[in-house]
Order: sequence, then C-alpha cells, then structure tokens
Amino acid sequence: MSLPESEVAELKEHFELYDLHSVGYISTRELTFAVRGFGVNVTEQSLKHAIEKYDNGKGQIMFSDYVDFMARKMTDPGHNEEDILDCFSVFDAKKDGKVNAKELKDVLCKMGEPMTGAEVEGVFKDAEIDDEGMINYKDFIKRLNDMYEIFT
Repeated sequence: MSLPESEVAELKEHFELYDLHSVGYISTRELTFAVRGFGVNVTEQSLKHAIEKYDNGKGQIMFSDYVDFMARKMTDPGHNEEDILDCFSVFDAKKDGKVNAKELKDVLCKMGEPMTGAEVEGVFKDAEIDDEGMINYKDFIKRLNDMYEIFT
C-alpha cells in the first residue's frame, strides 16, 4: 500500500518525534502515541495486531512498517484485516482465536445487513469447524481473503 510522497514525508516528520535517537524505529509501546498522535483513530485490538505483525522481534517498529500500517488505516478504513479481526475478537469469549460457529451464524443472520441462512452456509463452506463447533477466525479470514481478495 502506498501513499503520496508528501504524506510519507509528513509521517516521517511525525515518526521522528518518537524516534528520539534517529535510529529508524520506535518501541512497540510508542506505537499507540505515534498512530493516534497523527490523528488516526484505532482500537487497542488493532494496535495489538499491528504489533504482532510488525514487531521486528526486539520490541521495535521500523519506519517502513509504520508507514505500511498508517497507509492501511488512512486509505481503506473499511476493509482491512486488522479491523475484521477486531470484529471477530468481540465474539471470542476465551480470547483463544476461536468463535462459536452457531453464535456467529446467528449474528450474521440478525445484525447489520442480515444474511440469509443460505448465504451464511455459503460462507461457512470455507470454514473449518472443529469438533466443539468452533472456528479459528484468523485462519478463516485468511482463507476467505485468499479466495476472494477481500483485503488490498
């Protein structure tokens, strides 16, 4: 995902407010401030996913990864993987990356723009439902994206 050079320059200037030693990275703890300080509203869950994705293993977020994350948040606020994961995590009672398939079906049929039972079954054909009736939603979202290119 790319941004115009002028926006990347603005991001660099803002990033440098947190990169006090000019080393090209900020700590994962500073990411929240660097994102929200630029005026981008994100959830705690979205920040958590960003840290999982972009942390270089040393508790650091490189400038290029910061730009990638910010570009996703600034250019496509409706369809990005972090936001979809956030939505699923609301139904993840045990916080183990799984949601109950029956509960998810009920939600899809009743909330927002309701889906029909047949539409839900069509989506669920791509899900692996375990013996306990649970769906690993990270795998499910990845599979849907691989098939339908939901995220850019």
